[in-house]
Amino acid sequence: MTSSFKLCTSGERRCQPETIREAWYCQVHHSTFRLEAIAGELGISPSALSDAVNPNGDGSLLAARHHEPVLELTPDNTAVMAFYGRRRGEVVIKLPSGGTQVDATTATVVREFGEFLTKHAEARGDRQVTAQEASEIEVEGNQAIRAIVTIIEDAKREAAGGER
Repeated sequence: MTSSFKLCTSGERRCQPETIREAWYCQVHHSTFRLEAIAGELGISPSALSDAVNPNGDGSLLAARHHEPVLELTPDNTAVMAFYGRRRGEVVIKLPSGGTQVDATTATVVREFGEFLTKHAEARGDRQVTAQEASEIEVEGNQAIRAIVTIIEDAKREAAGGER
């Protein structure tokens, strides 16, 4: 888990929350829609929101009535959904909203898959995968899966008579 917005959002060292509090912290603090704006939309103070998602807090967690609005206000961050997905052995994939060019999409899939295989090979090179390496493999694998899903969705849209 990183407390750095820049590291988390750049993909350099994405958060891998181990608790639901860490997932909500990342969701609120590492989204482009800032904490103050989220709190304003929820009608609560920024300090109350910060306290509710504090991974080291012992107070009450973010109220259930705020879960969906926070997820809607922070669509660029999938920390909470990914947390639950990992716990259930599932992968959460955000589907693309618009069409893409096939050549660019194909190149992305090939690049992402190559990066995934490279990360896996590097981690397995010494026959001992560390927790950090496993986390990096997961990030690269999920990026490859997202790129593949983009092609699938484009194909479905095109088959239904929509634009690519």
